[in-house]
Amino acid sequence: MQMKGWETFTPASVLSNWTWMSERTELDPLALERSASFGKHCAGVLADIGSDSALDQLHRIAQRAIPGLRQTAEETLAWAAKRRGLTFDEAAD
Repeated sequence: MQMKGWETFTPASVLSNWTWMSERTELDPLALERSASFGKHCAGVLADIGSDSALDQLHRIAQRAIPGLRQTAEETLAWAAKRRGLTFDEAAD
């Protein structure tokens, strides 16, 4: 999914504008393309949302990101999984 105009959004604006974004909007491409700090913020947003779609995106970030972001994504995925009563492996499926 191409997200025109998202390149200019700051981490804070992504979080504050998530409420009007559709469940089908994917943040993982953005998290992987932008700076590590932006990626970490996106991972946090996805973990807070905690939906199946958000956990899928978080898992993709954990698989594809650079090492620092990968670790953050894995930790936030584990945290989000625990909140939903899932194991890390269950959340990653």
